[in-house]
Amino acid sequence: MENPPTSISKIQRYNVSAAKFHNHAEPDIDRAEKPIESMNILVLDEFADSYAELLTTAAAAFTYATSLDGAGQKYDILLAQPDLAADYLQRGGKVAWIQSTWAGIRPLAERLENNSTIVTGVKNVFGPQIAEYVFTYVLEELRNPDFLRSAQKQKQWQPTLPGTASGRHMVIVGAGSIGHHLAGVAASFGMRTTGVSRTGANAPNFDAVLPVDQLPRAVADADYVVLALPDTTQTNKLIDENVFSAMKKQPLLFNVGRGSSLDENALLSSLRTGKLRGAVLDVFNTEPLPNEAPLWDEPGVVITPHIAAVSFPADIAKVFLENLAHFEAGRSLNHVIDLTQGY
Repeated sequence: MENPPTSISKIQRYNVSAAKFHNHAEPDIDRAEKPIESMNILVLDEFADSYAELLTTAAAAFTYATSLDGAGQKYDILLAQPDLAADYLQRGGKVAWIQSTWAGIRPLAERLENNSTIVTGVKNVFGPQIAEYVFTYVLEELRNPDFLRSAQKQKQWQPTLPGTASGRHMVIVGAGSIGHHLAGVAASFGMRTTGVSRTGANAPNFDAVLPVDQLPRAVADADYVVLALPDTTQTNKLIDENVFSAMKKQPLLFNVGRGSSLDENALLSSLRTGKLRGAVLDVFNTEPLPNEAPLWDEPGVVITPHIAAVSFPADIAKVFLENLAHFEAGRSLNHVIDLTQGY
């Protein structure tokens, strides 16, 4: 989840010891120029206090901060929110490696053009949360608990025929770690799953994966369309009038990726003309969503405030500590981001 920066400054410094994670992959990057014990690592995140409790197994000197105010010394490594890491770089800071605490890194990618700094992302963390979010609304639609609660309050025994997910078609636009986890959950409900990715390469748990140039074909018979896309130049307004016009079954649309991937004007038009039966939206072009935005009052729309998946420090710390052990040993880091692609 991309959390807004905080204005609160809180700097704490700790010296901790004892490496924890080990990986036996063959080294393919240069070993750190100095041992981890002598490195300065800045944890720059609104949940810095939580990270302070979780990183006590790493042999390094850590500084924990929720803003750059007062964090004046030089650092070797950042574990940081991308927006705050971008601010650090803008102020002239230099580091060898940045571990993002968010899934999206757009603010940082823009700052790191023509820069040799290694940036690593977060993979295999957010899939379960996204699946919980999506299926909250899939099952609500199919099982209609509100009707049953209402009948219970009125002490009415009203058997109704429920819907079922089995046999439905879910199209997931974005076949990365989040997408293939969601596809696996969908498959457990007996759903057919189609992924859409840049190349159309096979990905785990999907019945089929199509390249992005076949997106209209992919969504043609979809019952559910889930957008799980990164924020890149290539994905900007990818879901537009042409894509909506290809939908033949009035699917329910989810956006759990980035607001920039969805043309909101085309979305409104598709809702009003019946191309969609509804939309569940967690991300938007402008956040917070302005009060005057028509989506607030649009029938069939569910709005949530970018909480489909959040960066729990315990999950991110584990990713970071494993990568820190790789970094110390000169091994390849996990989840290195291609800054030209944005993911």
